[in-house]
Amino acid sequence: MGGIVKSISYAVVSNGVSFVSSALITLIVPKILSVESYGYFQLYLFYLSYIGFCCFGWVDGIVLRYAGRYYESLNYSSLKTQFIIFCITQMVISGAFMTGVTVLVEDSQAREVYLLLGVAIVFSMPCSFLRYLLQAVGKIREYSINLLLERVVYTGLVLIALAVGIENFFWLIIADLIGKAISLFESLFECKEIIKAPRSSWYEAICEGKRNVSCGVKLLVANGASLFIVGIVRYAVQVRWDVVAFAKVSFALSISNLFMVFIRAVSVVLLPNLKRTQLDRLPDMYQKIRSLLMVVLFAMLTGYYPLSKVLGAWLPQYAESLRYMGLLFPICIFESKNTLLIETYLKAYRKEKILLAINCLTVLLSLALTGITVFILSDLNLAMLSVVVLLWFRCTVSEIYIEKVISRGLKKDIAVETYLVITFIFCSWFMRNWQGSILYFGVYIAYLLVYERKNMCAFIATLRRKR
Repeated sequence: MGGIVKSISYAVVSNGVSFVSSALITLIVPKILSVESYGYFQLYLFYLSYIGFCCFGWVDGIVLRYAGRYYESLNYSSLKTQFIIFCITQMVISGAFMTGVTVLVEDSQAREVYLLLGVAIVFSMPCSFLRYLLQAVGKIREYSINLLLERVVYTGLVLIALAVGIENFFWLIIADLIGKAISLFESLFECKEIIKAPRSSWYEAICEGKRNVSCGVKLLVANGASLFIVGIVRYAVQVRWDVVAFAKVSFALSISNLFMVFIRAVSVVLLPNLKRTQLDRLPDMYQKIRSLLMVVLFAMLTGYYPLSKVLGAWLPQYAESLRYMGLLFPICIFESKNTLLIETYLKAYRKEKILLAINCLTVLLSLALTGITVFILSDLNLAMLSVVVLLWFRCTVSEIYIEKVISRGLKKDIAVETYLVITFIFCSWFMRNWQGSILYFGVYIAYLLVYERKNMCAFIATLRRKR
């Protein structure tokens, strides 16, 4: 237990710094850049989230196959040769992509974004190979240091650029690339046993790589489908309207996603430890973690109104974005539950096919809702609301399946939580004042006293016993 707590503390500290970094970028960059320039910067970040497809599932397979193992038990020689092959494939992909961009893209600013994206592939993907290997084998301290270094360098360079009067998105992206490059070299140091190991035969490494790809491709597609659920809506906004509308929507999503940082920190630690846990203990752990998580997440929603007032005063040009935030804030609930619990448990039970099927089904629903709300009704408000509906649908279908796997009733919990989300959206969208905030807070307190009192008392009693 002490090891788990220590690992979580490392991950939380590094992700705490990442949270501060993301908050600074989210709040300061749009204050200084024009809305259009910020839109191109967000365009880079948007497409950056999809470069994971370049690994063809190799990195995902490493996470699945090596999760729960110990670093010392790894075959260093095989991993070194796999890493060399992986780096070569990423450079080929990057070169082909940048050549295509040079020939096909006419918009000079968009071309800059895509060319820099090609450079990001060369730095980011090899780093991901080593970083997620460290995560899989439970070396959370080393994983956290690597992540921390990238974010600190990136944020520091961005703040310096803005301080000296640079208002061009190009240099902000360069700062990100420098952070990724330094992180790559640091990951090579953290995995020096692999880098220094003698190379295995190419045939052995290729066979092992194929096994990783075969295992990980389902998870890659599942994760990719997860990105497409919201990505389809964002892309449609860019196509139907313009980069300014895209910037405003992206800003609202960025604020909502800030609070996912700590959830990701815990999920990083959770998978390798669940893989080392006996299967008969997982169902009870699911309910305990779930109960505590939902109490915390719904408490977080109470901060929406004061946060929107502060942001409105700081960034008046994004007032429309803050309206969308009232609709989008609940995505923290569903994304957090999905990241920390649902995906982690499905991976622990090796149910990647189910994860893939649910995500693909949600992508199809995303295409349908986007077509209706964006291209038929041309209603940006409904398009933003559809994001929440899509993420709710994915979580609900996933938990209904998990209910069967762990033999625990979850439908009542899902219904109560859905009611709380609907209440929050009603209060934030239609009331938009302190009365709405107070109404939601009252409903939340009733939820704690009536529905979660037993679980919270049990949790507090457990903490007292440990003291």
